[in-house]
Amino acid sequence: MDEQDNHYLELNIQNREVKYIIRTKILKWFEEKVKRYMFIKIKINISNQFINVFF
Repeated sequence: MDEQDNHYLELNIQNREVKYIIRTKILKWFEEKVKRYMFIKIKINISNQFINVFF
């Protein structure tokens, strides 16, 4: 845990096949979810800015 109470984990994966699956499939899935989430937040913020301009 760091000064801002963030938790960090480190994986030590011995099996190469499992390591490959985690690196390719799970991390890719996670990155896509993060990108989608960020896009939605950006879209909402842009929409809110337009609403503030007109009202």
